[in-house]
Amino acid sequence: MAVVFLNRYIFYEGNLPIFGIIVLIYTILKHETKITYRMILNVVTISFFIFIGYCLLRFNHSLTYIILGYTNNIYTIEVVHIWDMLIFLLLIVCSIALSYNSQKISKIVWLLIAGYVSMFIVRNLINIEATQQGSNLSSGFTIFSLMPFVLLGINENYKHKLRASYIILFILFLFFVLIGSRTATISIITFFIMLGIWPIITKHKFLYYSTFFAALLFICAFMIAYLLLMEDQHWVFAEQSNIGFLQKRIGTRFQIWQHLIEIISGDNWLYGFGVDFPTNLQEPVSYLFFDLNRENIAAESLYLELVYRTGVLGLLFFLLVLFCIWKMLWDGRHIWVVKLSGCMLISTMLICSAGTSLIFSTMQLKCGFIWLFFGLGIGAALRAKTIKPEPAHKRL
Repeated sequence: MAVVFLNRYIFYEGNLPIFGIIVLIYTILKHETKITYRMILNVVTISFFIFIGYCLLRFNHSLTYIILGYTNNIYTIEVVHIWDMLIFLLLIVCSIALSYNSQKISKIVWLLIAGYVSMFIVRNLINIEATQQGSNLSSGFTIFSLMPFVLLGINENYKHKLRASYIILFILFLFFVLIGSRTATISIITFFIMLGIWPIITKHKFLYYSTFFAALLFICAFMIAYLLLMEDQHWVFAEQSNIGFLQKRIGTRFQIWQHLIEIISGDNWLYGFGVDFPTNLQEPVSYLFFDLNRENIAAESLYLELVYRTGVLGLLFFLLVLFCIWKMLWDGRHIWVVKLSGCMLISTMLICSAGTSLIFSTMQLKCGFIWLFFGLGIGAALRAKTIKPEPAHKRL
């Protein structure tokens, strides 16, 4: 009952504005929190603001829709997405300020998050068949968005902290495999690998930056290979298996992506059709084969959704935001929260390849958690860059 109550009322996606206000008030009232201009104006916030500005320019309807928030038309949710982006930006600024002053998560907050995650997993395992038949991405993304907060609160030395993190990640991996959340499963594996190779990729700045672009190349290669090599769209690993990961068809996105690319490759590939024209309003192309039980071709990929709405230019602006986050994390690469933020960033980029996450998502509140955690990493890295450690004799 507690999980149902939390899901229905506390973690309801429409509560993102309330969550943003709570975080803002907490940041202002927290007496040790000092706010400097670098927390508000940095490459991440500036690049995000530029991206939001570009989205406003690519909003085909009058800006009155955004300001007044009409509720009697099909574009209402697209207006909400614009406001969501502004709240995400607010969450980044607030979390930067909070983390700059303290990199420790409140014990009470950590216990609440860890307790909720535990109850959520148990509840879904009790009714595993319904979970497997339902929205696996929603269940997987819920846990994924809260996972770094659980790892952040582990109070051990680094070796034990790393070991405990691996155990938690392995448990979550088994849960994702069981419920059939394939994208979350692959992302948790990515997080696991990133955490292991973090000391290696942070030895040199060139290697660190190359990791980000290597992740992009991998995602691009994966999507291209998927479209070129997918022959049997109905193929599954083991349809009669009790394990959700093995039950699912792996070709469900093939037709959708094929139709979207055909449409995008026309005259609107550079600037897109507009922020207020989502892919779930787009019908399949008549001259291409389509036998899915749906009337639209909702992208199920943030990157394709971005290109469709905002064009290649909008996609580049968004990737610039992600790269700026990655860039700022470099200065605090040896700090635990920064390591988690970096691993989370690469893992989330992978989720975005096969799901609409971070922006233009129906899971706004969970996306808000992720942007908030990115801000925590940025704040810790910013402190490491601007505040030099005191000499050892002074610290004593």
